[in-house]
Amino acid sequence: MDTKPLIHTFGWNSNEVFQQQDVQEFCRVLFDAIERSFDGLEESAWIRNLYEGRTENFVVCKSCGKESTKTDEFLDLQLIIRSDFDNVKELVLTIS
Repeated sequence: MDTKPLIHTFGWNSNEVFQQQDVQEFCRVLFDAIERSFDGLEESAWIRNLYEGRTENFVVCKSCGKESTKTDEFLDLQLIIRSDFDNVKELVLTIS
């Protein structure tokens, strides 16, 4: 099966085809390519509507008590997991 049309939609050149991609990078490229294919149409936001989430970060000043909130949008979550042996493992969770 010829994968050249698929590779072309990702915007990859011939050198990038042979570079290893992790699942997080691949999902981001795939989602971007899908959104670009619907550019200008009402359906262009369907990936974000299905997969996008939001986190809120709160900071409170210990001196004055002022609170600050920042909202970030994500399509995947990156989690750090500690095992019983204190080995740190990274887990990427794609919401589906």
